Amino acid sequence: MKILIKESQYKVLLEQSNPNIQKAYNEIVDGAKYWMGTDKTKILKAFDYIKNVQDFKTLISMFKDKRTGYGSFEEMIKKEYDVLDVKDIIKLKDKLYSIGVILNFISGKNIAGIPHFLEGVKISYVNKTPIKSLKLVPKECSSKWQSQLEKAKNYWIQWLSNPITKNKFLNNWKKVEKNMTSAEVGNIFKKYIDSLRVLKLYYFDSKLIPKESNSYAFVNRPEPDKIFVNCSQNDPDPYGTLIHEIQHMLYDIKPLNPEVQIANVFVNSNTKKSTIETFFDFFKTSNQQSNQSMELRNIEINSKKIGVPFESLQHILSNSKYHEKRKPGYACRETEKMSNIMSVRNLFGVKSGQNITKEMLLPYIKGEKNNDDVSWVLACWALRGFPDLSEMLNKINDLAYQNANQNNNSNTRTV
Repeated sequence: MKILIKESQYKVLLEQSNPNIQKAYNEIVDGAKYWMGTDKTKILKAFDYIKNVQDFKTLISMFKDKRTGYGSFEEMIKKEYDVLDVKDIIKLKDKLYSIGVILNFISGKNIAGIPHFLEGVKISYVNKTPIKSLKLVPKECSSKWQSQLEKAKNYWIQWLSNPITKNKFLNNWKKVEKNMTSAEVGNIFKKYIDSLRVLKLYYFDSKLIPKESNSYAFVNRPEPDKIFVNCSQNDPDPYGTLIHEIQHMLYDIKPLNPEVQIANVFVNSNTKKSTIETFFDFFKTSNQQSNQSMELRNIEINSKKIGVPFESLQHILSNSKYHEKRKPGYACRETEKMSNIMSVRNLFGVKSGQNITKEMLLPYIKGEKNNDDVSWVLACWALRGFPDLSEMLNKINDLAYQNANQNNNSNTRTV
């Protein structure tokens, strides 16, 4: 027999069976009606009561009573968060991701041409389905990779155990989370090292996971103790790839640096006001001819300043644009950049407290040497208009080292 209940009865039952969800909603209502504007700190704090995806779905269903002033969670986000709230957005994305909810902000421009979350936000959920691995692993594949795993783990453990790394981590994060303490940092680094100790390799091929057929390896967020290795690819540098992928794994525990700081690495000193725009890929020029002239001017200025042929920078930019069309956003994705940077440090033998220098990069800029991770760092450098190289390296050397995409469930190192 089907029993109908009134809306008011439903609310009472909901509050009795889910008191924490009701508390969370009441906090959001208070935050949304804050007399000086939306209290985004209170809204963020409300999600401390929400423990999983089902709780979240129940919570957002409560918005239909419009006590927040909005008919849905998405409408509230669209109206109350914009590019000026980037720090709050990152905190909210991270908080919700920890319970399996993914927020994808959709950019646009308002009538004044100012970047804004004009199209709002789309909600999706982390895929919890385990990834299949090969039952019979080719011996030549497993022996090649397994021999490098402990070496890569030890590299990271030594890096994370260095006080310099912890100090940089604390200093960088206090710019975003002012109340972060040394004790909290110690707990985060313990999680990093504990996760490394249990890390294992799992193997696949292009037939088993066709969508990853061009990847050397990848990590999957719901399975933080695994790195998946592609036996169909002949990776020339499995050790470097493991260094790269371990960074992705650590990033999903807690990024070693705030994402805004990583994005700022590739922003010119003359365009710092556009950092948030470039971070969310909002800024797109509509005047293609003017854009091309600016690109040529940037190449000419930098070729003289750095002392490299004009054609070398032109070649880097051309390749970068080609890859950007194939994988939009990949070249400057924050987690990829941190993995690239960490692998570049390993390539050059740079230890904690030491710096990557212009002299190290010059042979790769000139095309005399080649390395995948260096190429991806240079790709973002080119796509961001060749910001001053010395300034960019100073920002890189200030990082504590880490970088998720955020919007994907896995992070890959591609061929």
